[in-house]
Amino acid sequence: MSFRLFFCILVLLGIFIIIYSYINFIHKLNNGINSLKIGDSNKAICIFCNIINSKSRNKKSIGYALRGLSYLRTHKYADSLVDLIESIKTKQIPELNIVLLSKFFCEFEEYDIALKYLLKANKLKPDSCAINLNLGLICYCAKEYNKAIKYFNTALRSKINKKLMSNIYSDLGAVYIDLGEYDKADKNISKALYIYSKDCSACRNYANLLRIKGNNSLAEKYALQAIALDNYEYLAYKILAEIKLAQNNHKDFYKNFKIFLDKKPLGIHYKNIADPVYDKVKNDEKFSILIKESEKSVLTLNELNITIDENDNSLISYKLYKKQRIVYLLKIVSACLLLFIAICVSIKSK
Repeated sequence: MSFRLFFCILVLLGIFIIIYSYINFIHKLNNGINSLKIGDSNKAICIFCNIINSKSRNKKSIGYALRGLSYLRTHKYADSLVDLIESIKTKQIPELNIVLLSKFFCEFEEYDIALKYLLKANKLKPDSCAINLNLGLICYCAKEYNKAIKYFNTALRSKINKKLMSNIYSDLGAVYIDLGEYDKADKNISKALYIYSKDCSACRNYANLLRIKGNNSLAEKYALQAIALDNYEYLAYKILAEIKLAQNNHKDFYKNFKIFLDKKPLGIHYKNIADPVYDKVKNDEKFSILIKESEKSVLTLNELNITIDENDNSLISYKLYKKQRIVYLLKIVSACLLLFIAICVSIKSK
């Protein structure tokens, strides 16, 4: 066997290993994400721990980010924050770890901090659909509806897949529900479900809209569908409880409302139950006890005993991000160059 042919085989073998490694990595990611969706957080965490052990900084960063998400879903907030920070320190992935860090702060209703980090992510990738979508969500949570609509519309102009497009229309619908513009809400949420019928947030928001309109039977159907799509969905249980209360079914109201409280992170405030339907139980001792017990579980960021320096610009740095991008592109160019050389050697050897 000539040296040229041996070199060609060696390069092609290397490329095959890279492709196989990538496919195996994607398979692990999907397996972990799907396990998390169905509520098997232990399996998901185990998979992400395995990814963290990778020598690749990119894979390691993704592993930390998704394990941080798993901890966030299961209310292990201190562990979640540690992992998300470690993910960003390993490698900045604006559409993943910085977005998830902003979601972490949103859980604590620390919208100013969440916005600060997400605006930094937006500077790194200004045309990102995921980042603009989450900027819209922060503004929606902070009740800055005009800003939310602006960010959602910006996200729609980005390169986008069906799931993200469905998410955006669903969130636009949620904004219009809060604004009391139910026709616009219906139009946007219906479009979301048409684009992707398995969008959990679209099913939940549609259930809420239908409940407000008084179509309780159809609202219940969509609320149950949202729950089936995501094991960690908790707002749909609140909607189910409100449906049952509207029907004067107090037994099922308390059943679903208790599940909602158990699943909802960080407890509940009275502002979360301002809907007039709760007038039916506002004087019930059982209801008052539930709310008071839930208020006790309200957790603040300071109680985590983990500090994060908001003024530390080294955590999210444009210079570092640019350097990481250059290194990544050089690796791709090198791989392509090796492939080109292998093809040329193969042709000449013939």
